[in-house]
Amino acid sequence: MQKIKKKYNFFKFFCCLLFILIFYLTLQRQFTMLFSQCYIIIVMKNNFFLSIFILIFCTFFSCSDNSLGNKSQNKSVTIKGKINASQKGMVKLEKYGDGGIFELVKEVEVKGQNFEIKVNIEQPEFYQIHYLGIKDIPLVLTGEEKEVEIILNHQKEVTHEIKGSKDSQYYAELNQIFASMRQKKNQLEQKFQDNQDKDEEFKNKIVTEFKTYQIENVNELKQFITKVQPSLVCIAAANGLVAEEHYDFLKKIAENCQKKYPNSHYIKSFTNKLAEIGVTLEKSKHLAVGQPAPEIDLPNPDGKNIKLSSLKGKIILIDFWASWCKPCRIENPNVVKLYNLHKQKGFEILGVSLDRDKNAWLDAIEKDNLTWLHISDLQFWQSAAAKTYQIQGIPATYLIDKNGIIIAKNLRGEALAEKLKEIL
Repeated sequence: MQKIKKKYNFFKFFCCLLFILIFYLTLQRQFTMLFSQCYIIIVMKNNFFLSIFILIFCTFFSCSDNSLGNKSQNKSVTIKGKINASQKGMVKLEKYGDGGIFELVKEVEVKGQNFEIKVNIEQPEFYQIHYLGIKDIPLVLTGEEKEVEIILNHQKEVTHEIKGSKDSQYYAELNQIFASMRQKKNQLEQKFQDNQDKDEEFKNKIVTEFKTYQIENVNELKQFITKVQPSLVCIAAANGLVAEEHYDFLKKIAENCQKKYPNSHYIKSFTNKLAEIGVTLEKSKHLAVGQPAPEIDLPNPDGKNIKLSSLKGKIILIDFWASWCKPCRIENPNVVKLYNLHKQKGFEILGVSLDRDKNAWLDAIEKDNLTWLHISDLQFWQSAAAKTYQIQGIPATYLIDKNGIIIAKNLRGEALAEKLKEIL
């Protein structure tokens, strides 16, 4: 009986050691169910062989399951370049770093018509291939890719095609969208500048065209972001939207991206910025339609201060603008037309400039024929009025009723004309 008891105690001690070992492995591999399985082994003290079998099974299950997990998360990506003609030179893989500077990751030599770069991806990142010093090819690598193929064609210009990376293809599509937007914007601005001597009706057509272009841009970007989410490219595309105006849309996109890439520093930075904007929007509830317009008290060009409250009894358009703001200058002819139409009906404009250069401010007033009231502290974005009204971009407008209450915000073009026609 004593011998049986000693053997039982030894078995109990042996099981405890195995229990501790497997508990340690469980913590390392994060298989919490294994802990409960090990506990059952100690309870099953009357069946030695069954206990040993379960211990071996659990240990094998733990090790094999973890190895499968490692295999399913391949973070190594191979980038292969295929060129239509033999070339000599170096190809660099660079990662987008802090401050918008690309950092060298790897450098390889082109061998005839091919090059190959192997890289380990820790988290989704923006990259570029710097090809022979003559072309930069944007990439987005997440670690989900196995092999990315870049096909290069040397003709009059070097063109390329990317295969094996859907995110990189999305990024190329986005860059084309932005390039098209910039081209259209530059054309409209140049068209407006070239026709300064034309009548107001002709210039107003350009203004209307510009506003249509802006609306189309917003719609195109939102459709693109919706299509590619939760790709990291969403973050790059969001730069083309005013976050304050599209906060709810961008917040939803950020949440979807965060589910896909919870550890991405890009996603974290984006969600943090949106959180800050959310706080700002919460604080700006006092600037909502229906709230009293905060006081503004700044000097006019002659140095005499004008208070917003001194204009009570009139319909006031507070117009935040600057001489250096091209969209503002494009909008000015439309505002001039509306002012001349309604100034005899109790309509006044208070132009608040975010200029720094007084001469530039005054020249723009004269050149654009802006005959309404003007004020500025010449403090650029640090203007006291801009801070009070939380101005993030210009042109920006607030329409104030005769009692000093905000009745509309950021109306321009036809929308402003319709609103003035309604209330005057």
